[in-house]
Amino acid sequence: MPTIGELCTFLDTQLTGDVGHVQSVMAVIASMVSAYTRGAGFDDGNPNDELASVILLATARLLKNISQLPMREQYGAIVVDYRAGFQGFTLAERSVLNRYRVQAV
Repeated sequence: MPTIGELCTFLDTQLTGDVGHVQSVMAVIASMVSAYTRGAGFDDGNPNDELASVILLATARLLKNISQLPMREQYGAIVVDYRAGFQGFTLAERSVLNRYRVQAV
């Protein structure tokens, strides 16, 4: 399982919020990955490196806009809109997940 330290390194930031909150978000994403792959790629509940990367990326996206509501930030003339929250795995993440997904024959 990715660590909070790895997440902070990936995001190039220091954790300023609740560590428990970040851990719970990471646990939710890990559960989604495990469900998607039907447990393949996990050893005693720990994902392999490829699945851990998917968990890390998806956690970072979910934490960026945790309210999942459209959001706008404005700094003078600079405007940043966050339109979509976490809407599932990206195409790149799904390509990794599909390597482990157990499918019907």
